Amino acid sequence: MDIREQYPLINRSLCMEIADKNIIKYPKINNTPIIMTTDFMITKIHKDRREENIVRTVKYSKDLEKQRTLEKLFIEKEYFKENNVDWGIVTDEVIPDVLVNNIKWVHKAYNLDDILIDGITRENLIYFRYELIERLKKEKNKQIKEVIELLEEKYKTPKGTFLYIFRNCIINKMIKVDMNKEISINKSINDISCRGDD
Repeated sequence: MDIREQYPLINRSLCMEIADKNIIKYPKINNTPIIMTTDFMITKIHKDRREENIVRTVKYSKDLEKQRTLEKLFIEKEYFKENNVDWGIVTDEVIPDVLVNNIKWVHKAYNLDDILIDGITRENLIYFRYELIERLKKEKNKQIKEVIELLEEKYKTPKGTFLYIFRNCIINKMIKVDMNKEISINKSINDISCRGDD
């Protein structure tokens, strides 16, 4: 499964055509039509290797009472209907805020390559990920942030490197957390489990 956040509706002409046909003012910034985005494009890969795209936009229930929000959502819905993509709205009544915020926080760290910097290779990052998981398994009596700080000091990496790796491990299911509770590195390592834990 692949999840892309803030997925662009690339065919702006189609979006503008939908708006025009339905007498909706198309969103602009400084009088320039924008490329609209949706919150999540999810690509499911079935056992027969067939791919299926699903789009979900996340909104607070109270925002669905606003005419302008409904107009933009209508453009989105019709755009994906034209492209034969399953589209839907998820509200805070369906998914708790804390779960939505956790998903957004970890998903931004989906790709390790996003933190490649001078002197740190992809191979380094893969090793750091292994090192983080192994250290978390051994240091159960500490806070998560203590291990992150210890490893950043040990490897002299820029601040935030191992926090990004921690988030990457969660989104890639190498570290399990309760996504219905706020993820905090101030919590005890006992609150999480790592791949290979008994």
